[in-house]
Amino acid sequence: MKIGLLTFRRDAQHAGSTAHYIYKALSGHPKNSVVHLAADQASQLAGVDVRSRVLRKANHIISHALPGKRAHVKSKAERVYIRAAVAEAEAVGCDVILGCFCAHESDLLQATAIPIAYVTDITAIQGDAVDIVAGSLKMERERLMVSISSCLLLPSKFVADSAIRDCGADPARTHVVEWGGADIPDCELSFDGLQRASDPFELLFIGHQRHRKGLDRAIRAVETLNEEGIRVRLRIIGRDAEKFRGSDHVEDLGHLDLNCASQRRCFEEAFARATCLIHPARAEPYGHVLVEACARSLPVVCTSVGGMAQIIRSEVNGLVIPEPFVQASLDEAVRRLVMSPELVSELGEGALLESQNRLNWSRWLEQVQPILESISVRAPS
Repeated sequence: MKIGLLTFRRDAQHAGSTAHYIYKALSGHPKNSVVHLAADQASQLAGVDVRSRVLRKANHIISHALPGKRAHVKSKAERVYIRAAVAEAEAVGCDVILGCFCAHESDLLQATAIPIAYVTDITAIQGDAVDIVAGSLKMERERLMVSISSCLLLPSKFVADSAIRDCGADPARTHVVEWGGADIPDCELSFDGLQRASDPFELLFIGHQRHRKGLDRAIRAVETLNEEGIRVRLRIIGRDAEKFRGSDHVEDLGHLDLNCASQRRCFEEAFARATCLIHPARAEPYGHVLVEACARSLPVVCTSVGGMAQIIRSEVNGLVIPEPFVQASLDEAVRRLVMSPELVSELGEGALLESQNRLNWSRWLEQVQPILESISVRAPS
């Protein structure tokens, strides 16, 4: 089966992107031949150089400022890419197009007769952005993408429910398939002799859109426990925000580029030192970073919103704070872990087992392969 991968991120260079790992998973099946469609244009859209980043940002600002003249955010570069990708898919005879987060210019995809499988974790909560116009346009594009796709491959029941409710998705064509995590680094990134921090107990927070993901809640928990004399430290990784400098107990590493060797090492060292990943989000469609933590035997403390309760099973691979959220419940969950190294160890072992048995790309492929074969142009009628 010839699969055309349509994504705005270059698969070979952008380790750390979901599309990269989907490409690797699909390529690992003996029946598949995977083509990354219009790869050169995709690398430009990914913003691998300063000029590409500036042009992309300018295009988005102009499009958002003139909503009456554009029904979609129509970046010229994105439209060039989609046209080139569709032309290549048809020229090489793809049996199916697998589109990863590719709703940007979904109107152009209506022109192809090749079946499309759509992968996304976009829901209406991303439409509740500060920029209301941008959020509205994003959801309009998502609805069109959903309508022209032969099937949806979504990572959580929460995302699937949103697609059905907010985008009119057909339940029969909507499949929940959990994503895996990133590659575990090779031996050159090993940290022999480095122990997980216990004094102070080290929490790790990863994510942009920091208010939505609950960074303020995590900081409050750290401050409260330190006031009680319990030594806890928080490390932050994430883009699109100014670094936090308001506490002696918090270190903000900012954005780390996983394609840069030194920054990738810093990222993995943060995981290796941490004793727990904390993610007290207000809204979260899936929570891919939770999967990353499980792959590294790291327990998770998170809220039960969105898709997170599907990934983290309380008392198995982490601790889940129920809704409605109460700050004291988060504080107590962290306090439990600090006071019980045995519980940290048990949950870490459970996290690794969940990664090996459920939250991995091999398992994803087992479920996705028959779905793609059933919609491909060569599928029996």
